[in-house]
Amino acid sequence: MGAKGSFDDHLQLMSSLTARRENAKVHSYKHSFSGFAARLSEAEAQSLAQYPRVVSIFPNPVFQLHTTRSWDFLRDQYEFVRDLPYSSGSNSTSLNGADTIIGIFDTAIRPESESFTDKGIGPVPSRWKGTSTRGYDFKPSSCKRKLIGARFYDEPGEYNPPYVGTPRDHDGHGTHVTAIAAGSPVADASYYGLAGGTATGGSPGSRIAVYRVCKPNAGCSGSATMKAFDDARADGVDIIN
Repeated sequence: MGAKGSFDDHLQLMSSLTARRENAKVHSYKHSFSGFAARLSEAEAQSLAQYPRVVSIFPNPVFQLHTTRSWDFLRDQYEFVRDLPYSSGSNSTSLNGADTIIGIFDTAIRPESESFTDKGIGPVPSRWKGTSTRGYDFKPSSCKRKLIGARFYDEPGEYNPPYVGTPRDHDGHGTHVTAIAAGSPVADASYYGLAGGTATGGSPGSRIAVYRVCKPNAGCSGSATMKAFDDARADGVDIIN
């Protein structure tokens, strides 16, 4: 791992260590840094760590979903947040971050939600290079002008229905978080009749690209998150949430 490297370098390192498993290497990262994720025994990891070109090796962490840290994060990012164009009284999604692409790393999205309507949203920025990945219950056409991209990251051979094989949110957490970050204004919203009013995200004019790296009760794979981060950099995402 380090600032320089290539896919071939990763294969060479792995082949010099073991040739017994075709699926030992899981991901290669190339846009954010040079590195890869692999299935290794402790002995293999220790052996690989001795190579001069290897900067570091660490186990794959599993992060847990949280919804109580958003404002701590925003407080830490104050220098950025205070410069965001925002008008709490505006009903137009053509304002408030219209040129910003926010990447959401979570349990994905339910694209039919009213929070993600295309109304008032202009053409997709030309710098967007991402894609909308087909899933067993998700059509690429679900991505248009507000929701512009969707990807999912499953481990090879993983079986955990209905959460694998799709960028559709089967939990609700990712949809909720996405609406908080960049949901378009939705009038007459309430929680079972409580707290009625217009619900809107922090940057309602922003575009949304979702990357499903999390699963309910299983957390968020560190290697999948890094792969998604690598893809988001190449896709043209401005902010990762």
